[in-house]
Amino acid sequence: EVDWSTFDLVDPAGIVVQSSPKRPATMPLADIARARLGSSSFRTMTEVVLALPSTVRSQVTRVAGSTADDVTLTLKDGSTVVWGSPDDSDAKAELLAALVKDHAARNPGVVVEYDVSAPDNGVIRAKD
Repeated sequence: EVDWSTFDLVDPAGIVVQSSPKRPATMPLADIARARLGSSSFRTMTEVVLALPSTVRSQVTRVAGSTADDVTLTLKDGSTVVWGSPDDSDAKAELLAALVKDHAARNPGVVVEYDVSAPDNGVIRAKD
């Protein structure tokens, strides 16, 4: 049975290392409704988070994925990131950092969707 009153801090293998009644401020919330701890989709989610440069990781509030190929991130400003599979995570992380920086310079405060699922062709879409 799930205990919704606590937050579990888990390692990449899905092992709970700490529980707290308050959400740790610097950690993204993993949406595990569709990805059980330790499953391949959970491992993919953690792999993606670990690949992010710290400047971007600090902006991630949520990570989700129903399969190993459809990881999505939510940033503090409400923007989302379509990551896709863990393939080329380093290139995707680099591209995302550049897109976030570019968007902040041109349209600060505008909530968008970043798509880095194809790391050679990043896209910024307006969110409805």
